[in-house]
Parts: sequence; C-alpha cells; structure tokens
Amino acid sequence: MLWVSGNLGMAVHGPRADRALAVCPPSEPWCLLAEADYELLLAELGLPGDPTWAARAAGQAAPDLPREAAARLVWAGEAPLDALPQGPAVSEALARGAGRWAGGPGTWVLGLGMVGAPGLGVGATVRLLHPDLAWRAWRLEAGVAATSRRLLTGSVSLSTPGAVWARAHLAGGRRPFDVYDSTGARTTSLWRTAEAQIAPGLRSGRWELWAGPVARVDALDGPWLHGHGAAVGVARTAGPLRIALQTEGAAVDYAHVRSVGDLRWTPPAPGGTWAFWLRGEAAPLASSPTFRLPVAGGGQVLRSPPAGRFRAPGLVGAVAEWRSQPWGVLGVAAFVEGAWVHDAGSAAGDALHGGAGGGLRLHLPPRPHNTVRLDVAAGDAGWGLTAGWGEAF
Repeated sequence: MLWVSGNLGMAVHGPRADRALAVCPPSEPWCLLAEADYELLLAELGLPGDPTWAARAAGQAAPDLPREAAARLVWAGEAPLDALPQGPAVSEALARGAGRWAGGPGTWVLGLGMVGAPGLGVGATVRLLHPDLAWRAWRLEAGVAATSRRLLTGSVSLSTPGAVWARAHLAGGRRPFDVYDSTGARTTSLWRTAEAQIAPGLRSGRWELWAGPVARVDALDGPWLHGHGAAVGVARTAGPLRIALQTEGAAVDYAHVRSVGDLRWTPPAPGGTWAFWLRGEAAPLASSPTFRLPVAGGGQVLRSPPAGRFRAPGLVGAVAEWRSQPWGVLGVAAFVEGAWVHDAGSAAGDALHGGAGGGLRLHLPPRPHNTVRLDVAAGDAGWGLTAGWGEAF
C-alpha cells in the first residue's frame, strides 16, 4: 500500500504500519522481513528509511527464510545482484530493476506550491501526477495555476503505455500578454486560449512517434480566432539524452506553421549532475499571430528577462545547469543561459541575449516527481525570480 498510495499515503498507512509492526513478535521471521520491507520502501519513496537496519533484520530472518532474506539483502545493497534467489516475488522485481526496486511506474503525487516569474506575477499551483492510473500504467498529469497578474491556467493529459499508444491533452486559461518595442516599453493585453489534441503513436525502445489533430481557439483583446490543424513529432524520451522534434500546422482564421527542436542531456558531474538544454523554434509564416511566435523569458528558455520579453519568428536557446543535492532533500543549482532571436522584419533585427543565476530545490517524497524550485537570474535584460513545480527543464 505504501508504494501505490501517493505522497499523502504515509499520513494514512504510516501509522497503521507502525502499529502492526509494534504488535508483531520480533522473534517471528516474517515480522523481521516486514520490518526490512518497511525501511526499504521508505527509502525508495525518499523518506527516512534505514537500509542498514533492514539488512540486519533480514540477516536475523535468514536461518528460517533464506531465499526471502537474501532478496532483502540485495535490495539493501549488502549482497550482489547475482545473489538473488529464484522464487520470491521481491526477487523478480529486483531483477527487473537491476538490483533496485522495480515494483511498477511508481505512485501518484499531489503537489501544492508557489509559482511565479517576472511578467507573470506570483501565485500558487496545484499539480497531480499519476504514473499508473487504474494500475494499467496510464500516465495522468493535471494542474491549475493562478497568479497576481490575472494568470489562470489549467491542463490535463492522459497517455497510454505500449508499442501502440495515444495521448489526449486539454489546456486553457488566460494570461497577461506583454509585447515590448525596441525601447523596452511594454504593452499589455489579456490572452485567452484553449486547445485540444489527440495524438496516436508508436513506440520502439526509447523512441516515440506520434501524429494527430489539434484544435485551438485564441482571443487577444478581440474576437476569437480559430486555428485547427495537425501536429506530428518524434522523440527519444528515456535515458540521459532526450530529443524531441515537432511540427504543427494550422489554417482556419490564419495560416501558421511552427517547428520545434528540443535536445536535453543530463550526464554525471562532479558532486552532482549536469543538465544541458538546446531548443530551436521557427514560425516563418508572416500571417502567424503574435501569440503563436516563439518566445523567451519568464522561465521559457531564459529565466532572467520577463515573460514575453523576446518574441520573434525564429529563436534558438541554450542552457547549461549544474545540479547537486548535498543536504538530504535540499538541492542547489547554478546555470548560464542564452538565446539568439531572429527577427529580420523588425528594427531590432537579430540579437543575442544571455544571463546566469542559481537556485534552490526541495525534493519531497516520492522522488523524483515532487520537486519545488526557486531560481534567481540576472542578464542583459534585467533580473528575475522564478518559482515552480519540477526542474526548469
């Protein structure tokens, strides 16, 4: 139950487990294994479990339950993987995970946190992530956010597993829409938008391919514009190197084509992990409305300038970040960022913008999904404080 009861489940099942273990005779081998499992599962969920104590309890149960105890010793890191015995279900899960617990996609997470960025205001967000809906490995993600600058957005998406898969996505809301002229003066409108997408696809190993219809409606201080069309994409979604390429076309009230390339790499680094992000976007049609153009700022590629500060038909952004977790659940990050904005039709033309900064991370159980982020960055367009749920990329 601990493994599938979500990040709020410890409040319900933790006291029950404590009471059950308190009345279980310590001389009973199965009680010793139950204590070992409890400590090991707590550690897997990012809670203060004690694998050393789990190994000691398993060792005490070994004379009576040798195969079951041997599996717990491998799980605790006190025995090699080739010591896994045949038979116990725990052995099968550990074999699938190469010595780590592989009891399924994980448990759901309900997170409440602060959200904010320069240009978007400060507010709160509620997020739900369920990686194993109805125990079928269906992945559900949903969230809603509101800030002091009248931003109110919500989204929900559902993805199915398997070689032949599908994703359904709904999103909508309103947000301030800022446009900056060549002097830096800002004009603010209210952008209302809603979109729906259904994308069937194929999976092979670490690669995904999908294509499907997209329906959008948008209003920017005026009548609603319709932009129905289609999107097609391919992505490498697992491992330290992740690649995504997507093209979307729409033609109802306006002609629009937008292509996005996204590459992310997270190799190990001294004392932590590197995270590199390279993103390119292009919307070359002159008839594309401003709210469909690539944008940088407010945490979208760049964290130093305000949201919407740089908006153009073409954009390439890059971020290098060092992440470390030196104090238990508390982590730190340092980053440099840059964006090349291509806008041959404007007076500003092409320009390169950059910045750097650092931040804090609070990694709450169960990991790795429940992370609260706070960053401060400064660059050629000013400085900004951003907060959110999950890593920046």
